[in-house]
Amino acid sequence: MGYVVEVEFADVRLNSVDDCEAIASNCDRAEVYGTIFAQSSSGKSDPYPYRNLGTWGGAPGACPGTSTPDYYFWWEDNKSCLRGMLEDTTYAFADAHMCSAETYSSCGTDYRKPNNRFRVKVRHNESIKTYIHFRDFDELSGDEDVCRTWQWWGPYTLDQLKTLDSTGTINSSPGNGAGDCTLHVRLRAVQPFAGLG
Repeated sequence: MGYVVEVEFADVRLNSVDDCEAIASNCDRAEVYGTIFAQSSSGKSDPYPYRNLGTWGGAPGACPGTSTPDYYFWWEDNKSCLRGMLEDTTYAFADAHMCSAETYSSCGTDYRKPNNRFRVKVRHNESIKTYIHFRDFDELSGDEDVCRTWQWWGPYTLDQLKTLDSTGTINSSPGNGAGDCTLHVRLRAVQPFAGLG
């Protein structure tokens, strides 16, 4: 016995970005690719526990017709292209085209939006892990983390799961790459399940 919990990644904000290279301007902007992830402590998850933004490793040359050089705005229908993110700006995950996947490095579905919710099976005394890993693509140097953090929620009893509907905030540590971020998530029980599933 347990509950299916919907894990919603609500929004993300880059609190700081240090993207200056030798001759660069716009140091408070990042060209981002990355992944979000949700799973229970027993490993039970959505059939696709990852949602991927862009293509891992970045590919600016493969994005013709962009409204800005080498990347798209967060909300544009850009499939696997990099996303431009500005420092001190909050971005809603529901506005971003993401693919569902079994790993961070490939897609199992087409890119679509909204695609920011997971269904995770959680049993008595289990926890839920949420994770984000966004990297800034750099042509002149190695790519750097601008948002990488995770949080375990719980453990939850069956009584707590039955009425679970909460929001939470995750902050990455400053100095963790080329930036730090704040992430908001919502956890909500949607239905009970029985058996081993």
